[in-house]
Amino acid sequence: MAVTNPAARTRSTSQESAKHTPLTGSWRLSKTQSRAQFTQQAKSTTHRCNILDWIKKEQGLLLIEDSSAAGKKRKMLREGGRPLTFADLDKELAKWIREQRAKKFRVSRRIKQQQADKILNSEIVKGQFTASRGWLEKFLRRHSFRLRVPATVR
Repeated sequence: MAVTNPAARTRSTSQESAKHTPLTGSWRLSKTQSRAQFTQQAKSTTHRCNILDWIKKEQGLLLIEDSSAAGKKRKMLREGGRPLTFADLDKELAKWIREQRAKKFRVSRRIKQQQADKILNSEIVKGQFTASRGWLEKFLRRHSFRLRVPATVR
């Protein structure tokens, strides 16, 4: 029995340009025929629900490809992923951080976590949310906040 190198295996994903194949031509006549045609061209199997999902998101996919050169290599739309549980907290905390930065105040990670807890310190949400380090990392990445280190003068 041959042993494969697990590090050499890669996960197969479809790039945006490959997703346009079932969206062009006469694919609207039959989704099953579109899947068969796409599977032949891509030389891999594609599930029917993926084709249906691409059809729903056709305009978004075309806009991504046309927007920039990097858009052709994108594997997912911007709004992809799981919806936020506390979207209002996300917006309010991001707004608060921007206000503090506009006032030239330092906002450390601990302060951001404490502010998130303070915003959601109501009776309704108590016990459902914890501003953990992992949550904070993803929050900062979602809103493109970077750690700003003041430059030293030599």
